[in-house]
Amino acid sequence: MKLERFKERNNKRIGIIIFTIVCILLVGGVILYRTFAVFEVKTNQNVIKGNVQDPGNLYFAFYQKNEENGEYEIKKDVPNLSDGYVLDEVQSYCGVSGEKDTDIEVYLSEDGYIKVKGMKTSRTKCNLYFTKGVFIKGKGIPVVTSGDGLYKVEHPATETEGMDEGWRTEEYRYAGNNPNNYIWFNDELWRIIGLVNVKVDKGNEQTAIEQRLKIIKDTSIGKYSWDKDATSGTNDWTQSSLMKMLNGIYYEHQAGDCYRYNGSSNSIADRNCDFTQTGMKDKFKNVIASDIIWNIGGWDVQKKDPTIIEMYSHERGSETAENHPYEWSSSNTIGNTSFHSIGLFYPSDVGYATSKRECIVSTSISGGGVVSPWFKPCLLEDWMFHDQWIWAITPTSRHERSVYRVDNRGFITDDSAIYDTPYDVYPTIYLKNDVIITSGTGTSEDAFRLELK
Repeated sequence: MKLERFKERNNKRIGIIIFTIVCILLVGGVILYRTFAVFEVKTNQNVIKGNVQDPGNLYFAFYQKNEENGEYEIKKDVPNLSDGYVLDEVQSYCGVSGEKDTDIEVYLSEDGYIKVKGMKTSRTKCNLYFTKGVFIKGKGIPVVTSGDGLYKVEHPATETEGMDEGWRTEEYRYAGNNPNNYIWFNDELWRIIGLVNVKVDKGNEQTAIEQRLKIIKDTSIGKYSWDKDATSGTNDWTQSSLMKMLNGIYYEHQAGDCYRYNGSSNSIADRNCDFTQTGMKDKFKNVIASDIIWNIGGWDVQKKDPTIIEMYSHERGSETAENHPYEWSSSNTIGNTSFHSIGLFYPSDVGYATSKRECIVSTSISGGGVVSPWFKPCLLEDWMFHDQWIWAITPTSRHERSVYRVDNRGFITDDSAIYDTPYDVYPTIYLKNDVIITSGTGTSEDAFRLELK
């Protein structure tokens, strides 16, 4: 009897010991799985390595964002790029022993190669997070549906009705309070408005619709009149003093006479503007597109109270003041002056920059020249809104001296283009078609960098 009880107790001890060992192995396996085993070794396949001597093994863990719940899920391999996935470079990182190495850059090329730069240690691990997105100028950028980021914009057919054949219904625009759309240009910070539709001069009286990267300076270059003439100021952009200044002494990176705010009253004085430091520097001029045909159509708010999507169509229409052109390009010349396609933003650019997407389609932006309640909720999450009065490029069509502007409350209304109304100016340009983004994540500290192919 005693022997049987001893065997029973001994069997229990053995069972407990075995159970404990199994638990330890399971826990250890889970830890191992999460710390290393999920990483797949990559040496030559789809990898461009850094300065690591052989064997120089590089390990990847792949995570794919679940579009339904927004959570990242572990995967065995790279998500299918043909399904529209790109690498979230802000969240992805590489390092050794679980520590992020900020000197290592990891990104996904448009041809499907994972590229890692700056490796110094063998057996580096990279956590790669993939989400839905689009490649813009060689850079994979996540596309969002809420919050700050890059949005896909679908223009209704009525919005592009009557436009040139080939005008695309979709664009990509940055929206939100502070999206990662900073770009290093002209040795200073600019910001990407988006990849937008634009008409391009192909020569021999031929044009085409292309999508180009549109950027705007992050800060104002000062307060200026839209047109300096006190008696016959015009909202014809092709003739305005502001257009000539931007494409003259500002583009040429020099000092010269221009009409600007004198700082003491609401008046414009003929003063010397020195752009030798802040003007367009030679090394960046070669990426500015000079083949752009800017649409400068307008509308009459007394007749029409437009929404943002309607504004988009009016800007690209042919409605202007009598005898005023509705297009402007580098082929417009006056005397010996040649223009280089430096312009201003459209009012609709401000509208599409809000992350409150319902504002774009449902709310009017003006009311016969009277401000509307569109702006307060919409502009709380709009990176293009500034505490300033800022000129737009778009004229009104009801008479020849009025131009649209955004004020420090966010209201978009028309105002006099003549000399005594000085507002802030944010130069806006399109980039050449063969420009690429070579690095950066778009934050103000790590702005996108450019070069020509």
